[in-house]
Amino acid sequence: MWSSSKPFREEQKKVTIKVWDEQGVEEYKRRLEKVTFEEEDMGEDGGRAEGSDRESDDEKGGDSKGAKRAGRSVKALRAWRTNKIDRSRFLEAKRRYRERCREKTKQGREREEKEIKKKKESVNEEITMQEWEEYLMKLVEGRKEEGEARIQLNEKQMTPKETEITAEEVERQMRKLKNSKKFEAWHLRTTWSLWQRKKLEVNLEKTKIMIFNRRKRKSEEREWKWEESKIERVSEFRYLGYTFNERATANFENKFK
Repeated sequence: MWSSSKPFREEQKKVTIKVWDEQGVEEYKRRLEKVTFEEEDMGEDGGRAEGSDRESDDEKGGDSKGAKRAGRSVKALRAWRTNKIDRSRFLEAKRRYRERCREKTKQGREREEKEIKKKKESVNEEITMQEWEEYLMKLVEGRKEEGEARIQLNEKQMTPKETEITAEEVERQMRKLKNSKKFEAWHLRTTWSLWQRKKLEVNLEKTKIMIFNRRKRKSEEREWKWEESKIERVSEFRYLGYTFNERATANFENKFK
């Protein structure tokens, strides 16, 4: 019975000492032939592989450096096996080939990242007036009657729990509008012109004015009116489950930045 497993493990170790004399080199070559190298597969049909790589590089508008270096690596392997070159030259050719492969892989990844980035940044900036009108009418479920548009709100829209406009829809639309660079420049002017041109009606009982910037005292003293009717000014209001006031609005805007 063994007192410790350590001596037994040490006896099971196999020590390999590499001596690069004539006999060691022959033994290394014999073992190397049993392993399937990528260079060996290319060497069986080196001319065709090199030609196909060159054609693919020409189609992409690149060069044939990769194919040339692969061919050099295969030639170095063949020359080393036939004792035409020493081991150091073979290892140097193999090292250059691996560096070229890593460089090609890196370039391919960078090219894919650029393509993905372009797709993400491809935002449609050509928003026409008609598309903007259709979007607003669809969002508030408006309809046109006798040449003029009227906004008709049903009972479902008044109840936050039963409304068809969910919080996810609000978040999605806000992000979509934020990504549109042109929208920020003319959305106020477009909205005002839309209301005037379509003669949209405003429900003054449910329309409120809230001032977010308290530093402007002149705006607090100002009376807000729609045509001849006065609009009530409030300090906060609720809509679709959200409470809007000076502090809550700042947090709401930071959430979508």
